[in-house]
Amino acid sequence: MGIMFFSPCLEIVPYFLMAGANGIPSVILLSIIFLAVSISGMLLWMFLVYEGTKKMNWHFIEHNAGLITGIILILTGVLSYYSGH
Repeated sequence: MGIMFFSPCLEIVPYFLMAGANGIPSVILLSIIFLAVSISGMLLWMFLVYEGTKKMNWHFIEHNAGLITGIILILTGVLSYYSGH
């Protein structure tokens, strides 16, 4: 799982090697398919995130930004302190 996160193209390499054995047109076709699937996935996730953020209570976040930031800084400091020991 971690490998795919840090190197998402690692899983497609064998397909490119197999397509390479069939010639450049196969590699180009695979590249176009990979491009279309990748961009479609990114657009889908961005649409879902956009729709999700429209449902958030931004008024609460705007009025409590200082408190939220302070809590995050305190938690970060505590986690950093205890992860180092």
